[in-house]
Amino acid sequence: MKLNKGVLLLCFFLVSCGGEVSSSQSSSSLSSSSSSSEVQLTQLDYVVNLKKELEKFTDVVSKNTYSVEQEDYYGISINVSESGSKTLYQDNFIVEEFVQTIGDDSLNGKREIGLNKTIANGSRIYTISYFGENDSANKVTYYDDNEYNRKYVFDLGFVTDYVYNILDVTIAYHSLEGAKLTLDTNFDEVDLSSDGNKYLQYKFISYAENGRDKIEEVQRNDVIVIENGKIVSSSTEMLYSLQDGVNYQYMQKQCVYEYDNLATYENTKLNPKDFE
Repeated sequence: MKLNKGVLLLCFFLVSCGGEVSSSQSSSSLSSSSSSSEVQLTQLDYVVNLKKELEKFTDVVSKNTYSVEQEDYYGISINVSESGSKTLYQDNFIVEEFVQTIGDDSLNGKREIGLNKTIANGSRIYTISYFGENDSANKVTYYDDNEYNRKYVFDLGFVTDYVYNILDVTIAYHSLEGAKLTLDTNFDEVDLSSDGNKYLQYKFISYAENGRDKIEEVQRNDVIVIENGKIVSSSTEMLYSLQDGVNYQYMQKQCVYEYDNLATYENTKLNPKDFE
């Protein structure tokens, strides 16, 4: 199989909430106390509470070293692995170096992410994928420069990835009128106020209008390690399936996070215009 240089791991987004889902929120309801005078919390309440607790981790991650193994199945199984590191520099600039493997083929690549401030109507976020001089797979991709995208792109830590791709999407689904959903987590048992290993267990299912056929299912388990009040590593196992498992993606990922002071990038940056 010829290596596809356009493959990018770590993109396990749930289907857009603009899709058709009906509504009857069937999130499991758990009681915080047996006393009838106590307020009963739902699984969705625990999602909102966990988001608030995670967002207390505000230290800036300067480097993320990762390894990912992913299987995509859409009638045929494709196995991809990638390992590398992302380094955040001053002035919103990231350099990522990686090795990607599909089957027996592997390649070295580089991504540079920054802000293009030379356009007439402000700036844009750009990502350059670079595989060598004059390589046909070299390209640049632009994104709107706004607060949401800046936070997602330039934050190398665990929190933003988990909040944006899991918690926020879950909250959005539950705001849809008519959605038939189930949600099971252990978030009521998670204490992030102390150091140590923390386990996050999450299972989400979106059903068709008949309430039986599964449209989407996400099962994800994470272990995060907190040292001195900072998340220093994470381990993720995730299964995302469509149409009751007819198509699916399975991923295992490990990350290590560092918190050094941001340095100035001293080398010459790639020019986005050269790859348009």
